[in-house]
Amino acid sequence: MNISKLIFAFIFTLAFTFSSFATNTVTTDKVNKEFTATFSPKIDNKATANITNNKGTIIVTLTNEQGNILQERTITAENIKYTISLESLPKGTYFLQVRGTDTATYQVYQVN
Repeated sequence: MNISKLIFAFIFTLAFTFSSFATNTVTTDKVNKEFTATFSPKIDNKATANITNNKGTIIVTLTNEQGNILQERTITAENIKYTISLESLPKGTYFLQVRGTDTATYQVYQVN
């Protein structure tokens, strides 16, 4: 294998890996997506999920590393910006998850 093919393979693998981790989305029904959720980076100790095109009932959950639910809210609005304060939380890793019947997506937040 020549060096250019090796470099191409490495870049392709890296790009595929990055795109897989960048979205954090698990979908069991890709044709009929229930909602779209994008996450904002942690700003002012807040975690934000922007939910659009919601077609049903979804649940937004904030959990810690141990899986304990710290906050949970049921949302039926078609479009909403949902923000949770991380200010009073101890140092650690937290997960903001948005899930519907067939789709779930999440973002990891670090509190230092």
